Amino acid sequence: MNKLFKQGIKIANILEDNGYEAYIVGGSVRDLLLNRQINDIDITTNATPEEIEKVYKDFKQIDIGKKFGTIKILDNNDEFEITTFRSEKGYSDGRHPDEVSFTKSIYDDLKRRDLTINSIAFRNGEIYDPFNGKKDIKNKVIKAVGNPEERIKEDALRILRAVRFSIQLDFKIDNELKEAIKRNKNRLDLVSKERINEELNKMLIANPFKTIKTLKELDILNNIFTNIEIKNINKLKNIDKDIHEILAIMFLTNNKDKVENTLRDLKYSNNDIEVISQIVENYRENYSRYELRKMIFNIGIDNSKKTMEVFKIINGKENDNFEEILNNNFPKSRKEIAISGDDIKKLGFKEGKEIGSILKVIEEEILKGNVENDKEKIKNFILERIFYENF
Repeated sequence: MNKLFKQGIKIANILEDNGYEAYIVGGSVRDLLLNRQINDIDITTNATPEEIEKVYKDFKQIDIGKKFGTIKILDNNDEFEITTFRSEKGYSDGRHPDEVSFTKSIYDDLKRRDLTINSIAFRNGEIYDPFNGKKDIKNKVIKAVGNPEERIKEDALRILRAVRFSIQLDFKIDNELKEAIKRNKNRLDLVSKERINEELNKMLIANPFKTIKTLKELDILNNIFTNIEIKNINKLKNIDKDIHEILAIMFLTNNKDKVENTLRDLKYSNNDIEVISQIVENYRENYSRYELRKMIFNIGIDNSKKTMEVFKIINGKENDNFEEILNNNFPKSRKEIAISGDDIKKLGFKEGKEIGSILKVIEEEILKGNVENDKEKIKNFILERIFYENF
């Protein structure tokens, strides 16, 4: 048994020793049954938040939602969220309950959850599984707890959670749940872009090809990626878990503005947007040696390597010249150019646009191999060619 899960049992037993019921619930129980890595433990109990605080008075506590019944307990470096049994009702915004109330029933607590595989509880060495989640794990199927239509109308995020778990666990989605998703796909508009981003990244990293295939089958691909063309889906079978490369391959046939607008709408970070759009903008079916040098100079070594990885995935082969050029002694960025604006100014040129234009010419000539990246040789080039041509 997982070490963290054993520690969770120890923490739960403190409540049991004080006369309360305590169950380990949710993802950790699911992952225990699947023999997967367990990273966090949730415990639910019939103790009230005040009683939880009292029982764990000797532990460091963090109030992360006491009014909703949740107290976080710290035991050395491990964290455990302990929540009072809850029931919920009314979901007027299609995402959050209008009313949360405490209950004394573990059954009531489990029936409010999204999927059967997440509605399994563990107490005193025994599994409590009123919604047959263990059976669904055995059959590798994703089912809603109770009526799938009701579960989705309570919280539209459950659409993406169902897809994500089917991708991560390689389970099929139950037909009733599939049809409920299709009927309620427009409810995804109720989900914040930040939460869509979070779920999307998890599923794309787990299996990008199956993610796009599943989103298409459920007819929700366009609800997530609006106004952008997605191509190269078969190529996603061959990619490692790099979200930049995954999205760049998906968006490769679109222009830079469309890519940036889509990523911005999905709340990707400025860095993510820059990296992905640079890959898309710099991708070519063929590269001259000059184009490779210029790409490295303009977008840096790391992003150039990502672009070349996309090239390899799309074309099924590496670019023959990239590694050689990468190892050649040419400037990889503007700060490596051997001459500065001040040096050019000392040659008698005016500060401002004129010097900026000269630097651009110098960069191009060095990248083309016409001028060596040496200060004196660059000065001679400026004086012999640019000065006398009245640049």
